Amino acid sequence: MKTWLRWLLLTISVGGGFTGLVLNFQMFFHPQFEQPIYVILIGAFTVLYGFVLVAGLLFADDPNYSTPLLIALCLQIPSISSPILVYRFSTGLPIIFSIMGGKLSASVRLGGEWQFNLFQEFPWGFGIDLCALILFILLITYRRRNLHNLLQSHKSDLKISDYSG
Repeated sequence: MKTWLRWLLLTISVGGGFTGLVLNFQMFFHPQFEQPIYVILIGAFTVLYGFVLVAGLLFADDPNYSTPLLIALCLQIPSISSPILVYRFSTGLPIIFSIMGGKLSASVRLGGEWQFNLFQEFPWGFGIDLCALILFILLITYRRRNLHNLLQSHKSDLKISDYSG
């Protein structure tokens, strides 16, 4: 794996996961977030940021153990908007291209963010976090290439014998 890709994945997962975890944890102590629904939502996204942090640490320890990091990236790819449900989650560099309310839009931010709404007046739309999608594709490509190389090295080690009686 290229060093720049590994560092970028680690920065977004470990750095973004830790930052999101700390910032969300602070919200538990704000009086405006004392209602149970806010505690549940903040708790859920705090757990998500914690998951991203742990996924990054596992990847830092062993780049071949990338499944949790792939899941963490998958959680960041979609941006959904509707009058029923709004969902967006990011840990570092969201580059979102979307169609919201029939209009094309794009946004770039630095830092993590999340949004979750139920049954509110939001337009219909869908977006994709291009940064998360590209990192997901690059990580899948690395895994496949690594698996192919591993199989090729073990293939040369295998000895096939003929057991025809």
